[in-house]
Formats: sequence, structure tokens, C-alpha cells
Amino acid sequence: HAALAADDAALGARAAVAERALGAALSARVTAAAAAGRRDAALFVQAPAIALRAARSERARGVVEEALIAQARTELHESPVPGSRWARGGGCGVHIEGVPDDQQMMVACGMGHVPERSGRFLYWYTED
Repeated sequence: HAALAADDAALGARAAVAERALGAALSARVTAAAAAGRRDAALFVQAPAIALRAARSERARGVVEEALIAQARTELHESPVPGSRWARGGGCGVHIEGVPDDQQMMVACGMGHVPERSGRFLYWYTED
């Protein structure tokens, strides 16, 4: 947060850039929704700086932040990044989510170990 919106001046500068890029109509929609404290993540992710700048009250600011966090969690944590798939590994072999079992690359040697926290990862390999 401190890197993106360290203070009101930084947030205002980012919002101004977004307004020029997005145009008046979309900027006005984001501003109105944020100022009213509506939870509209799909709208706020298009212009988070505008939404945060418009959310003046503590309640509205909390709603906007929660919506942005939930959307980021959905897009970046729960869903694979475009061009990748989620995979799981335990040390020997990899199970790629969404790939049929008969197409998995599995070496079931039983000798490897991957800590639980590292067991799920993005699989980026491609086939030509």
C-alpha cells in the first residue's frame, strides 16, 4: 500500500493518470460507487486509485479496500494466472489441476518431500 498510495498526493497523482486513460464516464461511475460505499469489485479493479480517492469516509474506504482485496484474491490466488495452471507436488511427480489422470506426469518414487505450504504452485511449462 505504501508503495502505491503512500499519501494523498501519491494517490491523487495515480487517480489523475487513471482518469486520463479511462475517460470521464467510467471515472464518474467509479467515483460515484466508491463515494456511496457500494461494493462493486468489478468496477473498482478498473480504477483502484480513483475508487480509493473517492472513498472519503472510513466506512466507504473499508468497503472499497475489501472489494479490491477480494477481487485480487480471486484473480491472483484462487485462479491460475493466464497461461498457467495450478499444480500440486509432493516431491515425486506433479499433479496438474484440470488435466485428466491419464495425461499426468507422475513419478511415484516416494523419496521426495515438499512442505505443505509449497505443495501448490503455478505450472508454467508448455508443450510444442
